[in-house]
Amino acid sequence: MRIKTLWNKYFVDDTDDTFIQFFRYLFVGGFAAVVDLAASSIAVRVFGIYEVYAIVISFILGLSVNYILSSLWIFRHRKIEKQGYDFIAFAIIGVVGLLLKAGIVWFLTEVQPLMIEFSNSIAIVLVFIWNFLARKYLLYNKKQ
Repeated sequence: MRIKTLWNKYFVDDTDDTFIQFFRYLFVGGFAAVVDLAASSIAVRVFGIYEVYAIVISFILGLSVNYILSSLWIFRHRKIEKQGYDFIAFAIIGVVGLLLKAGIVWFLTEVQPLMIEFSNSIAIVLVFIWNFLARKYLLYNKKQ
């Protein structure tokens, strides 16, 4: 395949191919994570917002970025027609992921005493896979 064809296949063309969607989701999720981390840092260090409030605000910003980019670039076939309801369903999956992450980190640091960085890394990978699969198959699978 030529470079342009590969570029279009992986970055431009509409696709229902799970591998290509997962590949794109790596970029979207990574960018949303950067937004989340940057927003929490700015909220605390620049605006003096309490850390817990800052991470709630940054989570919502990261989730919003993830939703917008996922809807525009990865998953173009919605099961839920109304965008507001679609976002709420998207957010619920994200909150379930957040709760899963907290549970995994708790288990791996309290029950199986591992370092927080290692526990958090495992949780991030597992929740990333949860978020992708849940969103793909519950919200954005190709319409029949």
